[in-house]
Formats: sequence, structure tokens, C-alpha cells
Amino acid sequence: MVVHKAYIVGAGQRSLEDVLRVVVGHQIQVDAAAAHRIKKESPPPKSFEKEAPPTNGDVTTTERLDCAQTRAALFFKLQTLINGKSKCRVDIVQTLEAMLNTQVYPSLPLGATDGVALHALANAFHGIGTATAGGNVPILEALKTAGIETLPGLSVEERAVLEDGQAVSAGTGAICTQSGKALVNIATAVAALSAEALQADVKAFDVDITESLPHKGAVDIADTLRAMLAESRQVNAKKVGAGVLPSLTAVPFVHGAALHDITVASAPVKAILSSAALPAGKKW
Repeated sequence: MVVHKAYIVGAGQRSLEDVLRVVVGHQIQVDAAAAHRIKKESPPPKSFEKEAPPTNGDVTTTERLDCAQTRAALFFKLQTLINGKSKCRVDIVQTLEAMLNTQVYPSLPLGATDGVALHALANAFHGIGTATAGGNVPILEALKTAGIETLPGLSVEERAVLEDGQAVSAGTGAICTQSGKALVNIATAVAALSAEALQADVKAFDVDITESLPHKGAVDIADTLRAMLAESRQVNAKKVGAGVLPSLTAVPFVHGAALHDITVASAPVKAILSSAALPAGKKW
């Protein structure tokens, strides 16, 4: 089993690659300075007024976010709290941190908007709902088994913060775009290996040719292929080999188009991540 160093949250700008690391199970640790900032900016403990436990619990739907989507949503939601400007207590942040690290989190329903899932997440801070694993195990019981003995509850203002935003959509978008990029990278590596195995002519990847490719994605793929094959003695064989193969020379166009579309799709997700720590109500 590979043990990864805890990922520090609250120290520096985050990237979509960071989201994917958390999604696949990396432990996280809230930066000490960030925790201090949250305590300093949140209302004094004596002023905390716990809201009445909600009477409208989980929605009755069998469609749920999977564990990867749930982890991504919790991570995005954590980002909105980490600068302390949300006025949420540090207990809320620490509970999200503990959920991610113990891999025990509430089962979040799918809905037409993010608000459906985020409402269930907020309810979990009162111990309402079930856990993602273990069938219909109550979330409170599952968290206690994992060592989380108490839940902080929520104030009316804290619930408003937790239910606001696009953490679910952004989290799922991050998973899709980063997984798509990884798939393109793998396919490009396979193309390079195929060129070597077939001793193909890859002069089509030369700089003077690729400069005229139609978009940046195609140029990037051609650059990647050229770098992978730079030291190869198998390609561009003069007397043997498959010669020029249309299926290989088309790789920058096909993979590049996919990379271009994925890059465009990831732009709004990056924007949400970069603005996630802005104070509640401030628009990016």
C-alpha cells in the first residue's frame, strides 16, 4: 500500500490536479495558519446559536453521487471556507477534513441543482442522513465508528454557506476533465510506442510542419510526440518499417481536438476553484 504525504489545504493556490489527488484518496491537512485565520474571523463562541434540527431530511431518491464525486464536492466546499471570510467556525472545516481522511461521508442525492446535495451535506452536520458506504448506516453511527464522536451542528448562517455554490458540479467537472486529459496522455503515449514498434516515418511531427496545425491542442500533441520519440532509433527507418502511416500522422489532429475541447471545458471549473475561497456573496 502506497502511503502519500498529507496534502496541505489552505496554503497556496489549488489546481484541478490537486482535486484529483484528493478524489483518489490522498489524506489532507488543514494549514495551521489557515485554521488560525478561520478562528480569528469567525464569530466568538458565545455568540453561536445552533439552528433547530431540520425536519425535512434526505430527499427520497435512489440516485446518489458516487464516492469520487462526493470527495470532490467536499473538497470544493472546503475551499470556500478556508480563508475564514465565510464566518463559519473552524469546527466545520475540521469536520470536512475528518470526513475526507476517514473516508466516511454522507450519501448525497443527485438533483437538478447542487442545492439538493448540499442540503444533505448540511444536514449531516446534525447527524441526519446515511453514509456512502455500508448500506443504510446512519451517518452519525458511521462517523462515530470512524472516531468522529461529535458533530458541531450548524447555525442558520453556516447552513446558508454550506448550501450555497456549485461544489458538486465543479467537483464532477474536475474529475471529468482531468480524467479526460489523462486518457489523452495515455493514448498519445500508445501512439508513440506504436510508431516505434512499426518503425514508422514520423517526420510529420517535425516543428516546421506542426507549426501550421489548426489549433494549440494539435501543436501540443505533436510537441509531446516529438519529445517522446526524440532519442528513438526505431522511427524514420529508411530501408525497413511501415513508412508514413495516416493513422499516426493524424494523431495530433484527433488527440489535439480532444485536448482542446477538454481544456475549454476545464476553464469554468478552474474559475470556480480559484474563486472558491472568496467571501460568501462575492462574485467572480
